[in-house]
Amino acid sequence: MIDVPLSVTARSKLRLRRRHKPSTGRAPLLTPSQRVELNHLASLDSPDEALQLRARIVLSWAAGATGDESATLLETSRRTVSKWRSRFREGGIDALFDRPRPGAPRSIDEQKIAELLRLQNSPPPEGKTRWTTRLLAQHTGLSQSTVVRIARTSARRSRKPRVQLRAG
Repeated sequence: MIDVPLSVTARSKLRLRRRHKPSTGRAPLLTPSQRVELNHLASLDSPDEALQLRARIVLSWAAGATGDESATLLETSRRTVSKWRSRFREGGIDALFDRPRPGAPRSIDEQKIAELLRLQNSPPPEGKTRWTTRLLAQHTGLSQSTVVRIARTSARRSRKPRVQLRAG
């Protein structure tokens, strides 16, 4: 038999128990202004879907949901919930926004993308049966390839079936 110090074994057992227990971390105490700002960020009017999710994670946490409950409710992973809770704990609402990334900055602003997605989900123009990528490009002033790229990216993010776009 190998002689293992009891403290190491006891610590290991505690870690294992903690891993399988629901999070008992204290829910954040939100100020009224923080709650208003988080509700605004979580609203469907916000063009940034990732930011919507992050705000909803913090709001569910403030409502008393465990990490597993939040993950199930918001259809995301427990790891994502944990990541954004800790970022909020460390930096507040500002920590929920994307950090700067390497590479060239975006050449298309969020408002243009929101306009494209709004048009895509609206009824087609008079005399047309559906929106095509060419029609969307003409209405938004973007190139057809840019419209296709944005539509594909948003369809992947939303996990919901979107209107199928066809070139033409």
